[in-house]
Amino acid sequence: MGLLMMSIVAIGIVMLPRTALARGTLQTAGLVAIGGSLLMLAGTAIQSSAEEALFRGWLLPSIGLRAGPWIGVTVSSLLFGLAHGLNPHVTALGVINLTLFGGFLALYALREGGLWGACAWHTAWNWTESDLFGLSGSGGPLHGALLTSVKPGGPDVATGGAFGPDGGLIQLAVLLIGVAVLVSLVTDVKNNSGNGLKTVGRSKRQPSRRWISTGDGTSPPCTMREVKGHQCTLRPLRACQRIRSRSASTCCVWWYAASSCAHSS
Repeated sequence: MGLLMMSIVAIGIVMLPRTALARGTLQTAGLVAIGGSLLMLAGTAIQSSAEEALFRGWLLPSIGLRAGPWIGVTVSSLLFGLAHGLNPHVTALGVINLTLFGGFLALYALREGGLWGACAWHTAWNWTESDLFGLSGSGGPLHGALLTSVKPGGPDVATGGAFGPDGGLIQLAVLLIGVAVLVSLVTDVKNNSGNGLKTVGRSKRQPSRRWISTGDGTSPPCTMREVKGHQCTLRPLRACQRIRSRSASTCCVWWYAASSCAHSS
């Protein structure tokens, strides 16, 4: 998905007037270029996964567990955007785009119930941008493009200028569509007791499940089911109950993301 979405961004830039294309290293250097590109992919995977571990693996559940899921998504995303504020050639639109990018990946991690998908998506996005099409990634240096080198020629507000697509309206449009799709899957709805947030079902095929009784007066806050051989326990929910201002069903959402178990009503 990361490769596909960034490819759509690149196609949007190519369609602008005065955008030029140049041959990529695969055409100029042959198959030997693939080896170098794979090394870049490995490095990108390490860098992207480190960011995911910090912002979506630690900040997202840490803040969300205390203040609520959507506050966790918002704050971790803002911090992700601001963390890139010192990059070369940064613009206000670039910080907005990267904040939205962080929100997209936070929702993606919540939807998938873990970080592996977000790490892979982030890696594919960055590698496609910098190494497949030779575009600047958040103001970073230009790399030799493997497929074709895109030389943006449209207005900077659309292409991002020297900051790269991360600072342009084309990427903003793609990210807004992506976030809208994910928000439709991870939805803020009322539960039976009128409190909390819950996630919609991950699949039409529902495995066997049982009610969790938390003893806090809610009836019922959520359900528990086994996913990939792992089973949620009551321990996280008991820990959540110590936070009196939040309902147990809110905790269900966060342990959906943190424990590889899916909760639904």
